[in-house]
Amino acid sequence: MLFKKSVLVSFITLGIAIFSHNALAQDLYTTNNTKFDSTCRTNDFMCSTDILREDGVTRAGAQRKRTTGAQLKLACIKNLRDCKADIYMQDKCGGEKIAIIHFDTLGEGVKSIEMIDKSYLIIGSGFEVIISGGPIATK
Repeated sequence: MLFKKSVLVSFITLGIAIFSHNALAQDLYTTNNTKFDSTCRTNDFMCSTDILREDGVTRAGAQRKRTTGAQLKLACIKNLRDCKADIYMQDKCGGEKIAIIHFDTLGEGVKSIEMIDKSYLIIGSGFEVIISGGPIATK
């Protein structure tokens, strides 16, 4: 009987811990001030459009597009504490990678941003990211 109570208490404690863990998920807000749609590949795995379909695209001109905490955790499931997001400015993660953003989806949010294509500028802190710039059209 004591063993059954201990097991029950353990499962209840585990359930509370899992619930608390899920409560930490925060929404990510992305602003895309460019002329190109953006997508990302997380943890060298799948493209955001493969995981989240249309919700995996931040359309050109989008202001504070919301990605729910649950969606962010799903996209970063392979490493929630150091989620690596390779950023692309084409649908379905096409074209060249323009930047790498590291997130802590369960804590501080944006940890670092490494720009690859210097014609773009990405700034971010917490759970807010802003993409600007891009190539200038020439005739």
